[in-house]
Amino acid sequence: MSRECKYRILAERIIRQIEDGTWKAGDRLPAERELAQHYRVSRVTMRHALELLVAEDRLYRIRGAGTYVKDRSLKGMVICVIADVPVGGLSDNPFIVEVLEGVQDAVEDMGDQRNVELTVCLRRRNESVQILCPGLFRARRGAVFLVATALAKDDLELLTRHGIVVVSLGRHEGDVSYLEVDHTAGMRQAVSHLIRRHGCHRIGLLPGSSKDCHAQERIKGYRMALQESGLTVDEGWIQPNVPWDEKQSVEALRRLLERRPELDAVVVMGDWAAYGVLNWLHTAGIRVPQDLKLVGYDDFSWLQRVTGETLTAVGQPFRELGAEGIRTILEIAKAKKSCLIRKYYQPVLNVRTSCGCDRTATGD
Repeated sequence: MSRECKYRILAERIIRQIEDGTWKAGDRLPAERELAQHYRVSRVTMRHALELLVAEDRLYRIRGAGTYVKDRSLKGMVICVIADVPVGGLSDNPFIVEVLEGVQDAVEDMGDQRNVELTVCLRRRNESVQILCPGLFRARRGAVFLVATALAKDDLELLTRHGIVVVSLGRHEGDVSYLEVDHTAGMRQAVSHLIRRHGCHRIGLLPGSSKDCHAQERIKGYRMALQESGLTVDEGWIQPNVPWDEKQSVEALRRLLERRPELDAVVVMGDWAAYGVLNWLHTAGIRVPQDLKLVGYDDFSWLQRVTGETLTAVGQPFRELGAEGIRTILEIAKAKKSCLIRKYYQPVLNVRTSCGCDRTATGD
């Protein structure tokens, strides 16, 4: 029997073992020497068989890590990440930047990336999904990951008709899988920390813009924390409908402190707003945390670099959410059937000095 026949027959034996489940997608094969001993062939024959299976897209190799079984269920899949971009570009929304970093993490974790084509579409004018991602409708399989955006009903129906998986970061109307952050729990944690650790009883709140669907959830968490501590909720301590803008947030806090000078702490939604407030308090001669304790909400890495890691903030796992969005799409795609997945994430209070803690303290 020729050497070529030997390694082709050997390759067919390995394929049968993959198909019968002996080795599953993503499994790492034993070392070449072990495989040669197992099949009672020379290492040269085994090497040729493995090279053939790599060429035929059955296996893939990672330099220094080994040979793996390729997941052919995702072959030809196109994933389109759609995100709305502010007028000023991505620099105006670091949230999207950190989510996209997580998306890249997930792609790199795939090991072999040739099965899946990833496209990032930055939307500025509410373009339809057909205009943004025409390749989706030509692909063998398709998926959409929505980041800080929503699709029109017609677009959702179109994607459903084509069997395209949709996963949203944040709740979305219709039968859409989504990942969501528990903003009620995040705000409750921040306010409870101020009350229990620092004895604050008069806490102001800038919950964010009324256009933000999570603003009411944050207000709910704020009220829950006060009530659980036996404190009366004074609606005058809440400054509603303040955009995530430095200038407008500073003006809102200035008015709030004029009306309610008794406040001993304030929680500000959004890192842009918290950054502006922190600077204004300094120039106004209001000491943080001695005169007013301050807690932010988002905890972007760039802000902590700018402030010298002094701002206590509720941290949202943006990068993790980006990676989990891609993993959820792959989970649904591999299931090969229609399913809805809903996942909830808890924010974490990252304690620093602006609330009155020292740098070694931890959240409650």
